[in-house]
Amino acid sequence: MVRFWVAGLLGLALLSCLSVGGPRRAYWPTRGWRESEPSRQGLDPDLLRRTSDFIPANLPRTSSLLVVRHGYIVQESYFTGGPETPRSLWSVTKSVLSTLVGIALAEGRIRSLDQPMLDFFPEYSGGPLDPGVRGITLRHLLTMSDGISREGLDFLLAEDKLAGPLRHEPGTRFYYNSMSPQVLSIILTRSTGLSARDYALQRLFGPLGISEVRWPEVQGHSLGAFGLELSTRDLAKIGYLFLNQGRWAGRQIVPAEWIAEATRPHIRAPRSQEFIALTGPYFVDQYGFYWWIRPGQDPPAYLAQGYGGQFLYVIPGLDLVVVITAEDQDSKENLHALGYLALIDRFIVPAAR
Repeated sequence: MVRFWVAGLLGLALLSCLSVGGPRRAYWPTRGWRESEPSRQGLDPDLLRRTSDFIPANLPRTSSLLVVRHGYIVQESYFTGGPETPRSLWSVTKSVLSTLVGIALAEGRIRSLDQPMLDFFPEYSGGPLDPGVRGITLRHLLTMSDGISREGLDFLLAEDKLAGPLRHEPGTRFYYNSMSPQVLSIILTRSTGLSARDYALQRLFGPLGISEVRWPEVQGHSLGAFGLELSTRDLAKIGYLFLNQGRWAGRQIVPAEWIAEATRPHIRAPRSQEFIALTGPYFVDQYGFYWWIRPGQDPPAYLAQGYGGQFLYVIPGLDLVVVITAEDQDSKENLHALGYLALIDRFIVPAAR
């Protein structure tokens, strides 16, 4: 626990240096966002307008784009649906789930990130196990380095797969998967008595004014890896909460230390040289607690990313949140991100400088 808070405080110091808005705001968008002309929030409107040409020509399956600066919507475009349309967020679900783990930790429902996974599965205490399973912690689950991952839809039977065998020793390798977040969703339910969805409605979505939520369950547990649906404007609220270090309307919803810890690099995702060369400046391999990190970006940024072009992109140093949703599932795996990150890097970030 001490390790978590020390690392978190170091990350918080960096976050505080980067954040220009801080927790003092003219208003909070609990009941709805306010809009503003880009120039009033220090943005170049001409650069922002160029996204209107770039998206149809390069990203025709984009469904929405929303840009928030200093707490005001400065750009909002819908290519399918509208502001209240639920959007399938795919793996952005994981980032929301990890946030709930941070809240549960602060409430004492979870003792520590270094708490053994098997503390929450006493039914395995007397059975045969892969020797490494006893060493798996919540930290390993949050960084997808636990080694228990399975292929296909096996994650739906997560509780039946925990005995092993393991892919690798816990903590030694990153392997992106759906099993780890599903196990965490089960742990969240066992520690709080609520599904992730219901816990979020009480502790996260509710305080932010988010009421329209779709989050399916399997065997009584919310899906941990994907499945969450929110509107574009509501997803922006999650990013804005992080931008404000977990504080909302005078209330600390998520500990600032957790925000800093979740959005700092913990492990690298292995990539081939071919993939690195192909992705170029949009290469991202740093991973936090279900958040991707771009520490070398100018300025540094972090993002929640979902299959098919779902992005919640946060730049503390520019007091900026960008939400993109799309229906780009036909693109090559991991490569659909390139055009959307190019959109942010080429037009939105320069507009804010």
